[in-house]
This record gives sequence, structure tokens and C-alpha cells, in this order.
Amino acid sequence: MKRAGYNRIKEKWNIESGEFFTQELPTIIMSSVIFVGIQKLAEAIGGTDGMAVIFYEAGKKVGINRTTSWKEEWGLEGSAFIRAMEEFLAELGWGEFSVDIETLHH
Repeated sequence: MKRAGYNRIKEKWNIESGEFFTQELPTIIMSSVIFVGIQKLAEAIGGTDGMAVIFYEAGKKVGINRTTSWKEEWGLEGSAFIRAMEEFLAELGWGEFSVDIETLHH
């Protein structure tokens, strides 16, 4: 089923300024080799455990911010929002998600 109103998979590249956006957010394109190099250097400086916490917390904060933004934009609440997130994240290529709504209520 195609969802109307909240399909935001799109990219925009301003070739003159070099700016690149995905899902309307400024985005950095970097190879996995460079990212892993940054990760290894960060771990060498901050320790593996410390950097694991930093990466986890950064990801959690971004997830909360984006989820809040989508919830407001789509105008959905409760189970309708959860189902929309399952579909949207799958469209983004993050895999299949299934949330047990009954378990969330307990």
C-alpha cells in the first residue's frame, strides 16, 4: 500500500555550492573507509567503551528528533504513527520493522 502524505525519500544536490540533502537534511557523503578511520581514531582517544556510549547517545538523540519531526509533519498518533514508521523505515532501506503495540501498552 502506497502511503500519501509522508513519503519523504528524496535527495537534493546543489552542484554549485556542493550542498547535499537527504530527507531535507544537510548530509555529508563519506566513504565507509573514512568513517571507520574516524571511528577508530575516536576509540583510540576516548576508549572503546566511551566512544560506544557517545555513538549510541548521538544515534538515540537523532532518532528522537527525527521521530518527533515526522510525527508532527504526518499528523499521526499512537498505532497509526507506529505503522507509518514501520513502512517508512523499510522504504528507506533499513529493513523490516514490526512493533508489538500490545507489549508497548503494558
